[in-house]
Amino acid sequence: MAPTTTSKDHHHDLKPVPAFYCCYLLRSTVRHASLYVGSTPDPSRRLLQHNGLKQGGAKRTAQDKLRPWEMVMIVSGFMSRVGALQFEWAWQNTTYSRHADPKDSGAIQQSNARICPKTGRKTKRSISRMSLTKVIANLHLLLRSNYFSTWLLEVRFFSADVHRVWETWSRDVDSLITDSIKLVLDLRPETPRDTRPEAVGKQTVEALDVGYGSLKEHVEKSQFVLDDDAQMDCGVCKRRLDLENDLTVVCALSTCRCVSHLLCLASSFLEEEAAGSKLIPAEGTCPLCHSCLEWPTLMKEKTLRLRGAKEMNKLFRRKRAANPERPSRRKAENMDPIDESSDESETESDIESIDLASNDGQSTWSEDADNDHSGSVHDPDSTITLNLHVDVKGKGKVTSRDKKPQKKTTVDDTDWDDYDDIMNW
Repeated sequence: MAPTTTSKDHHHDLKPVPAFYCCYLLRSTVRHASLYVGSTPDPSRRLLQHNGLKQGGAKRTAQDKLRPWEMVMIVSGFMSRVGALQFEWAWQNTTYSRHADPKDSGAIQQSNARICPKTGRKTKRSISRMSLTKVIANLHLLLRSNYFSTWLLEVRFFSADVHRVWETWSRDVDSLITDSIKLVLDLRPETPRDTRPEAVGKQTVEALDVGYGSLKEHVEKSQFVLDDDAQMDCGVCKRRLDLENDLTVVCALSTCRCVSHLLCLASSFLEEEAAGSKLIPAEGTCPLCHSCLEWPTLMKEKTLRLRGAKEMNKLFRRKRAANPERPSRRKAENMDPIDESSDESETESDIESIDLASNDGQSTWSEDADNDHSGSVHDPDSTITLNLHVDVKGKGKVTSRDKKPQKKTTVDDTDWDDYDDIMNW
C-alpha cells in the first residue's frame, strides 16, 4: 500500500535533511599533540572561528600559542543535526558511549601502543588521554558499532600522516569497516607551505560543497514533473500516484521523468542490495532509466521540497541588483538634510535580516557566511564640510567644521553556533 501524508501540517515543524553536517578533528600546527573534536555545518567558517579570524570559536582553541589550527579529517553524511551531535559526543566520550563495545573501549584505554604519524609504525609509549592514535582508534570503534555502522557516513582525510595512522590501526584490528562507510583521501598540498591562520586548510576545507546548490536542477525538475496535470503511475508498483498525498520520489537524472512511491523505491533498492534486516538503502537503480541513484541525495531533495520553504527561497533567490551610483562628493555636500535621512533609511533597509535558527553545534556567536558586515556600515556620503571665511585679502581660512550625521552602526550577529559539549544522549 502506498504511503500517504495524513496532513500537510504534520511536516510544518520538521526540517529538511541538512545540506552538509560533519564532525571534525582539529590539530594545532604548533603543537601536534593538541587535538580538538567538534561539529559544524560549515567547516570553512568554523576553522576561521577557531583561528580567531571570525567571531566565535571554542574556549579550548582560543589560546594564541596553539594557533593556527588545521582541520585534518572530517566525518560527514549525517541526515540530521541531532545525529551529528550524537556522533560528536560519542567520539569525545567513547568510553561512556553505549554504542561502543566496553571490551574494545577498555582495551584502547589500557593500551600503551602509539602509532607514529610519520612512519606509521607502532611505538611502546604510554598512550595519552587525547593522543592522535586514541582518537583514531575511538573513531574506528564507533564506525564498527552496530548503531553507527548502518549510517551512510563518509570519512575524509586532509592529512597524509593522519591517514597513515588510520591505515595502520585498521590493519591491526580484527573487525573491518562496512562498505557503507566511504573512506576518502583528499590531499591538496599547499606549496609553499603557508602557516598563516587565514591560509591553513584553505585549499581543502573551502573546496567542500556545504550548500544545496548541487540539488537545484533536481528540485526544479521535480517541481516541473509533479506540477504537470498528467496522471502518473509509480515506477515500481505501477499503481496510480496521488501526488497530493503520496510520498513520492523523483529520479535525479535530468532526462528521466520516473516518479515512485518512497517505500516502493526503498524496498526495490534493498532487494538489489540483499540487505536482509537493513532498513535504509544506500543506493539503487532507477526502475525506468536504470541510472544509479544515491538514497541520501533523494532524501535531501524530497525533504527540501516538503519541509524546506526557507531553504528553497534562499536557493532560488535572485541576486540583488547593484545599487545605483551614489552622488559625487560635491553633490553630497549640497544635498538637503531631509533627503540624506531618507537615503539612510533606504540603505539600512538593504541589510538582510538575520536568521538565528541555523545552528552549528558550539555555544558561541559567529558571522553569517552570506553577510560580512563585521562591524559598522561605512557610508561614502558621510563627508565633512568645511565652511570658509574669505577675508579682504582673498585668503580662505577654516572657521568651523560641520560634520554631517553619521549613519547608525549595525552589527550583524548571525548563526548561533554548536554546543561544545553534549553531556547526555
